[in-house]
Amino acid sequence: MAYVGVDVGTGSVRAAIFSEDGLLLSSDVKEITIFETLYDGKVLYHQSAENIWAQATNAVRAAVDGVKDVNKIEGIGFDATCSLVALDREGNPLSLAPDGNKDHTVIMWMDHRSSQEAELMSKTGHRVLETTGGKISPEMSIAKILWVKNNLPHIFTAVEMFMELPDYLTYRATHKPFRSLNSLVCKWSFSSESGTWDPSFLGAVGFETKDCEKWVFGRPVFSGQPIGDLADVVKKSFGMDSDIYVAVGGAIIDAYAGAIGTLGLCPDNQASLKTANRRLALICGTSSCHIVMNQERILVQGVWGPYKDVLLPGFCAAEGGQSATGKLLDHINSMHPYTPTLKSVLKELSIFEYLNNKLKEISSTSNIPLAMLTKDIHIQPDFHGNRSPIADSHLTGMISGLTIDASEASLAVLYLAAMQALAYETKYIVDTMNEAGHQISEIVISGGMSKNTLLVQIFSDVLGMKIFVPKYIDEAVMLGSAMLGATAAQLSKIEKWEISEMNDLMWKNMMKMTTNEKEVVPQTDKEEQTYHGKKMLVLKKMYTDYYSYKQIMRQ
Repeated sequence: MAYVGVDVGTGSVRAAIFSEDGLLLSSDVKEITIFETLYDGKVLYHQSAENIWAQATNAVRAAVDGVKDVNKIEGIGFDATCSLVALDREGNPLSLAPDGNKDHTVIMWMDHRSSQEAELMSKTGHRVLETTGGKISPEMSIAKILWVKNNLPHIFTAVEMFMELPDYLTYRATHKPFRSLNSLVCKWSFSSESGTWDPSFLGAVGFETKDCEKWVFGRPVFSGQPIGDLADVVKKSFGMDSDIYVAVGGAIIDAYAGAIGTLGLCPDNQASLKTANRRLALICGTSSCHIVMNQERILVQGVWGPYKDVLLPGFCAAEGGQSATGKLLDHINSMHPYTPTLKSVLKELSIFEYLNNKLKEISSTSNIPLAMLTKDIHIQPDFHGNRSPIADSHLTGMISGLTIDASEASLAVLYLAAMQALAYETKYIVDTMNEAGHQISEIVISGGMSKNTLLVQIFSDVLGMKIFVPKYIDEAVMLGSAMLGATAAQLSKIEKWEISEMNDLMWKNMMKMTTNEKEVVPQTDKEEQTYHGKKMLVLKKMYTDYYSYKQIMRQ
């Protein structure tokens, strides 16, 4: 049997087909358009829902064309970024842009236009905030929807249903408006335990009870729960036989698909649901997410969750995050005056591979441990706000120690300082989670950044933890979605299934379909451990200094 995983990321749609043992059979990727505009002093980020679905169709069709027996495909799962779509009564996407541009029908996850609405929600001090780390982020759809209500009332009135992008994909795939608990609970302040929203919270921020009708349209489902067969017209566009049943699983946010695709990874096959709380899924791409699953309800200030039922039914998930990680490294490198020169001479090596080699050369020549080359340069990496554990979307980044040196070596050291900064902040997040009651002791990593071997080693050294790297680093998120498709296909064959059966099947798929490629272990001596400890203190001091500067300028 085979299963399809479809992943809509920030700049592309990817589709992959996996065997029941997790072997990658075929894959394809298609780019999607990002529209960046300026409005009221803020940068707005839009995409086109139609463009996304068209490219998803093209990617799946190309992947399907790459397998020998298409009729072995039994299930499909979808994941996407936590972006917002609004549909009218005919199911057509509505423009969510102030200027009414018809192509701007998706508010992207990284769009912070709803900062004011998020602050309003955060200032309520409502009990709902217990599961959002104490604050609502402008990256959450509940804040974006309130922005639409306040700023585009004509659109808000015309909306038949708001949807998270992952649910929009399953809606297009099945023509049924099922809503994943993963999206509703994580980004919409929905409670899976009560099965609704807290009316006192909604009323406190300006929503009316009737507004909820635009959100609850469609039945909430678990990720991977079977929601029906692919629509015939969709099968045709995907290159599949309309007579073959292809189960569609409830959708999931992309980072959580990465968690599904990696948390079962264990070389000695000793991982179990009972011990899954010891491992953190670190999904690092444009941004990074830090997800841990636990049977207990643990509240952590500045960390989203505990979200119940968003990974496996009955389990809670906590989610830390960094809003710009891969994007930060690109940005830091682009700022340096030597980068254009370097890019002009690079051939097969990526800029990261080249700089990694350069750092080893500098370390060897200077007889200074590589990690300690950044003694005089420090970076606070929140160039796009802090998601965790400070939870301040207005926080901006800082660099201390810049000189007029425009050499290749100074670029390499600046790049190293940026990687270390991301690792130090990740340690800050993990330490905060463990201090609150989590028991994280090892990491499973995935996403584009995890291909950077030096970065992974830095994370292992700074965190002092073993890191498991899967066989399919780039495809881990798609693999997680394929696991949803596999679970949906298996449950579809059971007339009446129980929640415990879904959990068992999902975990078995997570174990069976994931393969370990390598383990990375800490390689620091006492001197380097002390060095990293000092750098951590500098990072925390930079946070304090930032707020001191703000206070001075307010006086």
